[in-house]
Amino acid sequence: MKYLHYYEEETEFDSDYYGEPYLEPWTSLIVENDRVDYNKMRDCLRFDVLSSGQIKWKSSDGNITRTIEYSKNGGKWQSITSSTGAASISVASGDVVYFRGTNQQYAEVIDPDHLDGNGHLDPYENSNVRTVSFSGTTCNINISGNIMSLIDKDRFRAPNFRTLSGNCNFYGMFRIPGGRVKSLQGLVLPATNIADACYAYMFTSAATQTCPAELPARHMKVSCYRALFNECTSLTSVPELAAVDVKESCFRRMFYHTAISSVPSNYLSAITDLTGGWACCSSMFYNCTNLQNAPALPATTLEDNCYYGMFYSTALVTPPALPATTVCVQCYQSMFEECHSLASTPSLPATNTEVGCYDSMFKGCTSLTQITTTLPAETMSQRCYGAMFMDCTSLIGGLLELPAKNLISICYKNMFNGCTSLTQTPHILAEGDGGANNWCMENMFSGCTNMASLVCLISNWGGGYSPVNNWMNGVAGSGVFYKNPAVSDSTISEKIPSGWTIEPYAS
Repeated sequence: MKYLHYYEEETEFDSDYYGEPYLEPWTSLIVENDRVDYNKMRDCLRFDVLSSGQIKWKSSDGNITRTIEYSKNGGKWQSITSSTGAASISVASGDVVYFRGTNQQYAEVIDPDHLDGNGHLDPYENSNVRTVSFSGTTCNINISGNIMSLIDKDRFRAPNFRTLSGNCNFYGMFRIPGGRVKSLQGLVLPATNIADACYAYMFTSAATQTCPAELPARHMKVSCYRALFNECTSLTSVPELAAVDVKESCFRRMFYHTAISSVPSNYLSAITDLTGGWACCSSMFYNCTNLQNAPALPATTLEDNCYYGMFYSTALVTPPALPATTVCVQCYQSMFEECHSLASTPSLPATNTEVGCYDSMFKGCTSLTQITTTLPAETMSQRCYGAMFMDCTSLIGGLLELPAKNLISICYKNMFNGCTSLTQTPHILAEGDGGANNWCMENMFSGCTNMASLVCLISNWGGGYSPVNNWMNGVAGSGVFYKNPAVSDSTISEKIPSGWTIEPYAS
């Protein structure tokens, strides 16, 4: 049964609407504007129940609780308060449950000075946030409606109600194990002004193929979309993105382990400056095993860890352009690792290096046959090229030279380790001190069974730990080593396989 109410003007409707004197569902008619169908549940967050069970409203620990209201099948609104044991709503297949509330945030940071395992300030790391969420729910559900009905039940429909504040607003809200969330079609996340970690881990492990249609915020906040669709292994689409700037970890692991096969080329095209965006896109498409094309990455200014693991284990064939001329700590680390279909490498024009900047960047790219770029930097940093092409088993060559004049600890460690097809090795032009830089080329060519020549111009091989520990372990049994003419053969002979000959290098 529905109640039909007549009003002479909209202000009269608003007065009754916010006062809530009637049971729902109800329909209103405003005579002045001839408007119909003002249903008070319209647009509220909605669960369509697909199987019998319990909807659970749970606190992660006893230091946080939140009260919201629900209406099952159009019944009277009832309050429910979270607890560590989970407050429950019993439902059956076919039930429809609406939710609303007045809470700015449903999660809290435990330690604002929390550091991650790498020593970075990261208060929004998963282990450092206490939450109230629907975790523990035992029924299958489709989720739709306006998420803002949980922020302000009275004002959420207003066209200008588009602001989240307080941080961690919906952190982990629908992180329900077992793939219980079957669809997000029709769910609206309308906020254009967002807060730190507002949507982090929100849909982790959902079984949905769909996602909210858009993320309209233009200005990002720290960790705002972090792991948003983490482990959504059936997800095939991405939301429309309006972002024009970034903050720390804002997209980190956003689509981790999903089934996305295509991303619009202009998806991140408005973002040209990643300053202040530590780890902003790291692992964004990590393990999206069906992803065959990448969005453009036009940023020319990078930040530490910004693209770390971004396309790890995807089906990319052609990488996006990387136009930045200056790199940052671990900015490209593992970016294309285990991309078994990758057929080329992007231009890497940066003339500097930083710690781990290219570490494992193309590791395990088993379809890569030629390195289609140069590495022009002449100054080294620790791990800058570590394991960069490790286990690229089809790689023949293509990189003509490594121009750095002086090396540093582990700068080339494992760079070509396991490249069993490698025959064209780059010229190592370093003429300075190799010996004092511990393990600078350890395992660099280990396992390169087809490698039969190498140019290496290091002049000082003494001191410190061996710079070339196992660096040519397992290469071809015979070959030619082209040395710096100023270095004696006896100095070289103990560094290379016994079946190799030594010749002075002439450019």
